[in-house]
Amino acid sequence: MTLLNALQARTARYPYLARSAWLATITPGPYESCFVQPTDTPDGCLLISNQTGRIAHWNPTEADLLADDWEVCTGIMPLSNTQ
Repeated sequence: MTLLNALQARTARYPYLARSAWLATITPGPYESCFVQPTDTPDGCLLISNQTGRIAHWNPTEADLLADDWEVCTGIMPLSNTQ
């Protein structure tokens, strides 16, 4: 889904966002994860990963903004990998 659709699809159970493309490039291990936590704080969107922790002010690329592979997730693995 698009970034806008993913933002609108978030719920209390699935509050985070991740791209399917990141699974192959950023999260090579089965227990590694990388996801985005949108906020309305001065920190902006947080990029969160098992390796680096929380990084404020995530700067998406043009490809990230235009991508249609966004998914909502729990903060562990995207939905498509947990169903």
